[in-house]
Amino acid sequence: MSWLDKQTHGLAKEWIRNTAAAMLATKPDGEILWANNSFEKLLGYSSPELIGKLSWKDLTEDEEVLKSDEQLVLETINGERTSYQLHKRYRTRGGPSLSVIIDVLRYPIQGDFECFLVTVFPVNRNADFTLGQMEEFRKLLLEILQHQPSGLTFAKTWDWAKEHPIVASITGLLAAVFLFGERVLEIVAKVIELRETL
Repeated sequence: MSWLDKQTHGLAKEWIRNTAAAMLATKPDGEILWANNSFEKLLGYSSPELIGKLSWKDLTEDEEVLKSDEQLVLETINGERTSYQLHKRYRTRGGPSLSVIIDVLRYPIQGDFECFLVTVFPVNRNADFTLGQMEEFRKLLLEILQHQPSGLTFAKTWDWAKEHPIVASITGLLAAVFLFGERVLEIVAKVIELRETL
């Protein structure tokens, strides 16, 4: 038997109440059953304002993400999965929305569903920016690939790049920044500077 298995429920309650990780228990319809102090501080709402008054659906900013969340909720209730993670934005009290990643666990793991145990991880601005840039890059690549004929080869890609030098340059630069970081931009600026002096 592990150390954790030997502990009483009191230990778990103290841990969840006082951890710096924002945690809450919810129902599938969005009702918040309980939230710890860290969740209150994260969004600026007190438990009396959240419990029975606001739901995680009310707090979710983006409608498309909300639809994804609801689909994952159904799959989890139906036993198709025991947990899921999702990147979303929560509305805060009187401030800008907050980018978070939620880790949602079905309770109990097996048997009749009772509630969701949710841990909320705030995403810092740098990570949020990176996620946004990755999404923009993905959209750009999809758009480019949709306009490419099937049977894409290096020769066809090179011919396309010669026909569309600006779009190809931007795509290449975005790919380089994505793969190698912002230092690429400094190198490109230096190359342009050297080229102008020649």
